[in-house]
Amino acid sequence: MKITSSIRTKSGQKKHKLALIMNSTFLL
Repeated sequence: MKITSSIRTKSGQKKHKLALIMNSTFLL
């Protein structure tokens, strides 16, 4: 359970970072 949750969080963080980059580009 912990292993799967950690993988999900890692993938989620990557997606979140991409979203932040996209938002920053739109703002610029």
